[in-house]
Amino acid sequence: MVSPRLKWVLICSLATTWLSPDNLLVVLARETESAAVVIFWKYTFSTVAMWLGTSWYLGGFRPTLEQLKDGGSDAVLGACFMAGCNAMLSIAFMETSSANALLLFSLHVVWAALGGALILKDKLPVRTWAMVAVGVASAVAVFAGGGHGGGEGAGSLYGDFMAAGAGVCFASLMLLFRALSKNKPDLSSLPITSLGSTLAIFVGLGLSGGDVWFSDPRSAAPLLFVDGGVLIASAMLVYAASPKHLTAAEVTLICLLEPALGPVWVYVGIGEAPSVTSVAAGVAFIGCLVVHEVIGMREAVREAQWKERGGGIEQL
Repeated sequence: MVSPRLKWVLICSLATTWLSPDNLLVVLARETESAAVVIFWKYTFSTVAMWLGTSWYLGGFRPTLEQLKDGGSDAVLGACFMAGCNAMLSIAFMETSSANALLLFSLHVVWAALGGALILKDKLPVRTWAMVAVGVASAVAVFAGGGHGGGEGAGSLYGDFMAAGAGVCFASLMLLFRALSKNKPDLSSLPITSLGSTLAIFVGLGLSGGDVWFSDPRSAAPLLFVDGGVLIASAMLVYAASPKHLTAAEVTLICLLEPALGPVWVYVGIGEAPSVTSVAAGVAFIGCLVVHEVIGMREAVREAQWKERGGGIEQL
């Protein structure tokens, strides 16, 4: 019989795999539409699905709105972070290589660790400082030699900065959720992410100057419906439920499937091969993050066992 934990490992892994073609679908839609139109419709479809899914998950639309009201200005701030992350990551997908975009976005774990140390006064273990160092070195490598000269798999500095900015926004959101979990432990993250999806619509609207209709709706509309209305919304529901069954380290490890699979989908779909520098930086950072989280899980188990005996344990 499958244990509840293993069941959720499989569900979360499937959701991440399910979400991984996001990059490819955005790139394909961009072939016929402007970046602004892609953002507008991607998050229009996502918003409808997210609010419906959130209302179902929380037991109705009224409890969902009550959650937002309880969140107050913190909920609005979190939604702004989410909207910035949504818009900038979508722009990154369209403006730089898949490998660059996903690697630079994945550095959100580095910025969250640094933010935790500076803002929340976390005491970071040596292994986390090592992860921060490798992450920063990977980012420097991508910006310095990530193939910005054109051609297949080439990045662009603009797209790279958008991906890094998306990571900073996501890290800020995670830090805010950590603070809210202490002050308002019953507050769900889903209404905030749903509002963030709504705000991203206005980013697309502003960038488009109001002209948001498709040039070729038969081509782009189905892609963006599947991406925003199906893949993203369903994955967000799974991620919202996963922390009740899995540790943060386990969820982080599972989510590494996306930066690993995303470039593969893009390569299969349009033949975009990442630069050698991007691949090397990605392998180094993801490998370091895997080691970091595995050590963290082992420490958590050892600490729990030690506390049962009335002792304690120092972090490595």
